[in-house]
Formats: sequence, C-alpha cells, structure tokens
Amino acid sequence: MTKAKDVTETPEEIIERLAGGLEMEARFVTFSPRSQHAEPEGGAKLFPSLNWKITIFGKGVGQIDCSYSQGIAHCPAYKRFPPSHEAHRPAISWEIENGREVHEIHSTETGWRVVQGDPIDPPSLVAVLASLAIDADVLDYASFADWADCFGLSSGSIKGRKTYDQCVENSLKLRATFGTSDLEELMDAARDL
Repeated sequence: MTKAKDVTETPEEIIERLAGGLEMEARFVTFSPRSQHAEPEGGAKLFPSLNWKITIFGKGVGQIDCSYSQGIAHCPAYKRFPPSHEAHRPAISWEIENGREVHEIHSTETGWRVVQGDPIDPPSLVAVLASLAIDADVLDYASFADWADCFGLSSGSIKGRKTYDQCVENSLKLRATFGTSDLEELMDAARDL
C-alpha cells in the first residue's frame, strides 16, 4: 500500500512514489531498419530514434518487458552539434546505431571519423512507467476494433493488433503490480507530465 497522495507532489514525484520497490534494466538496440524495425504500414515514414529493450521488475510481481523509443532530441549529439553544423546528422545517425555518445566527429575523404564517448544514458524508470501508463487506457476499450478505430487504424491491421496485444499485456501487468487504484493514480500523473 502506498502512502496517501500529497497534494504538493509533482507528476514525476507521484510516479517515483508509486514506483518504490521497482527496478529497471535497459539494453540499447540499434536503430538500423535491417536489424530492428519492420517496414512501416501504409508507407508511413520510419523516424530515427534511440531504442531500448526494457525490463521492469520488483514488488514481488512478474516482470514487464517492453520496447521504448526516444526521439533524436534525446541524442547527446543533438545538443552538441546544432542543426546548422555539418556533423549534426552524421553524429546523430552514429549515436542511434551505436548507443554511445559522439565525443568528436571529423569529415574525411571517405566519410566521417568518430571518436566515441560514453554509453548514452537510458531512459528513466519514471519516463518508461509514464509511457506504459498512458498506454494502459487500452483497458478502457471493449475490443481491438474499438481501440483501432480510435487511433485511425484498420481493424485488419496486423501491426496494429500486435501493438494492441502488447499494450493489453503490459497494462494487465501494471495493474497486477500497482493495483487498480494506484494504476489510476499513475495514469493521471502520466497524463499531467
């Protein structure tokens, strides 16, 4: 049982309180479409991103396994090399493929030479739980067809069905971990971030 909500808590503090006793492991996964991503449905564009395989465990309940993506603004190179810098795109591309910071990058006759830095920091447990909590509203839909319609997907979408099934599975695990009341509080806090 968690302590009563403090009305002065920020959404992040609420999620941190509710997450007490949970731990997370994150493993970097290269962005390369050849190794990770299937071709998007309907000709949709595949956006570059930092990608992680996440495992959340603790509180005496089974673990939650999920994928988590962060846009390129989370890449250290995005801040280090402004968009006007010639190394902006190649540095970001290198980071999303390798999971390590670009410490230095130099143009050569054959391409770019990279001096790598530290591994890129994974997302926080709060960020991952917030994302999962937002997805937990899947439990409010009567069926896949209702959920798909809300998101503008065809009820025959195979990729949409896989996403729906993963959201349901993770949401049921969240509810088992937090209980219905705390899951609702987690969802409310996530919406307020």
